[in-house]
Amino acid sequence: MARYFYVPVTTRYVSIDDKPIVEALKDVDNELYEREITRREITYSENSTYSEDEIREFNGETSLIYNEKRLPEKIILMVADGMLMDIVTETKLSCKNSTFLDVFQITTERLLEIYVENEFYNEAVENFFNKSKKKKTSLEKVRGKNFHS
Repeated sequence: MARYFYVPVTTRYVSIDDKPIVEALKDVDNELYEREITRREITYSENSTYSEDEIREFNGETSLIYNEKRLPEKIILMVADGMLMDIVTETKLSCKNSTFLDVFQITTERLLEIYVENEFYNEAVENFFNKSKKKKTSLEKVRGKNFHS
């Protein structure tokens, strides 16, 4: 039986080809990646001077940016037959700590709710993984060129 998880794209524990998905976010949209770094700092810093309302507003703005750019803030993962994958593109993933996933486990009912709440979910996830793969392919082409010829 499959198990489902709703995981933020900012995690370092889930990887694509041994690269944390948060690094894929950096490749896909560096501006959004930098905003996530700021979000983490203002939310979790002991010295944060931001009020709860300001943090809530910043988080809401960040969610809107994800929506405007048609990128997912979280992705639904599935473990079936011992394999971890994204459910939309079936991209194979790995996880450094299976206990980490347990925190994000969702029911089939919740999975369906996510689709109802996010009408562009499939498009956003496809954009994320396709842009991540394009960036990787572009870097591989550049690295493969002989610039001394």
